[in-house]
Amino acid sequence: MNLNKIKFFNLNSNQKNRLKKNIFSGFTTETFQIISQIFFAPLMIFFWGVDNFGIWVFLLSIPNIFLIFNINFTDASIHELTKFNTQKKFRKAEEIFQNSLILILLNIFIFTSLILLFYYFNKIDFTILKDFTKNEIFLILILLIISIYFNLIGSIFTTVLNSQGKIYYGYNIGLITDLLSKLSIAISGFFFESLFYPALIFLAYTIIKFILNYYFFLLHKKNLFFSFNLVSKQKIVHLAKLSIGHTADLLTNVTKNSGIIIILGIFYDPYLVGYIATVRTLFYFFPIRFIGKLTTAISYEFSRLFSENKKKFLKKYLYTFSKLTFFLTTILFILSMTIGPFIYKLWLNNKYQLDVFFLLIILIDTNLFILRNSIVSLFSAINKNLILGLSELFLILITITLFYLINSFGYSYLYAFTCFIIGSLLSLLFAIKYSMNYFKL
Repeated sequence: MNLNKIKFFNLNSNQKNRLKKNIFSGFTTETFQIISQIFFAPLMIFFWGVDNFGIWVFLLSIPNIFLIFNINFTDASIHELTKFNTQKKFRKAEEIFQNSLILILLNIFIFTSLILLFYYFNKIDFTILKDFTKNEIFLILILLIISIYFNLIGSIFTTVLNSQGKIYYGYNIGLITDLLSKLSIAISGFFFESLFYPALIFLAYTIIKFILNYYFFLLHKKNLFFSFNLVSKQKIVHLAKLSIGHTADLLTNVTKNSGIIIILGIFYDPYLVGYIATVRTLFYFFPIRFIGKLTTAISYEFSRLFSENKKKFLKKYLYTFSKLTFFLTTILFILSMTIGPFIYKLWLNNKYQLDVFFLLIILIDTNLFILRNSIVSLFSAINKNLILGLSELFLILITITLFYLINSFGYSYLYAFTCFIIGSLLSLLFAIKYSMNYFKL
């Protein structure tokens, strides 16, 4: 893609270079992550077996489900920091940074409280964990939970880097640690029998990622310092209000993705959980993450344009970006339906039999979700996504409830997954209507 020839933004040379670097880094890291994931599943199955692979996917979902209550302050802070840095209001940027620290501490407190409640009052018997001792499950979950703490604290470092347009740092660090982590976890099955060791490896690479992000934060923090001198109740409330839409989007993703695995773990064995996880990895998460790299880079430019009061260009750029996204999703859909089954079979050495109808369900849901995100990206970038985020959360709560009920009544998981298509379609239509009203079409 030659960005010099595409008049997507009226950018100077520095802006063009930044956009190129962020997009190139995003696509490069995503390509390598796809390659790592392609090898990770078969390596896990080879070294750990099909059942342990499904159980590992399930165990990762348990602590992540508590992030439903994680308030996403980082995205709102990124856009506020971008705005004030663009306008050279550095004291305002410092104020945002310090109050963000308080909100992250609040997040940690909420997460800790929920984990303790789950530990003391959990009465659910998961079929998928019937062969594990309580002590082994406890130790594994402790390590995974500590990893989440490091990610929550480390989010402040990537917030600052992203607000300066240096998105590629997070991409590159994530790529290195993700590649090494997956490889180490898979190969550890050659030496160990307990999933405690993959959890320990997972934590180790999370700490490495934390340290690297902190290092680059120190290099580029400019006028930002760890202090609470500018903390105020008014600013905390302001950031909290701006964060509602971003939080709703985060809760939606966690509820849907971790919720699916948790519910499947209640009703089905490790084999089916692993099968559904691999199908969604290849045909749902990969396309979303791949195009999401482009969305992240473009969102920063949206935020800068809005901060510079160039609002008249936003409509044109959103329309152009949405067309580009539609083109990419169409290509991905065709490729997935034609050569996708062959790639899936080759990928996992025929360990799972791909149902074409299930593939179609996943692909339709994926495309609708990506198209909706392309529209919402502008409003997220300018912190005007409150209604969009809450409506999406409302729809997914209804959808995940129906998903649970359909499985509990003994119907096929195929029927249950069609609920997500309906929810994604309604969400896309609402996003289109919202954008039309915003620009008064």
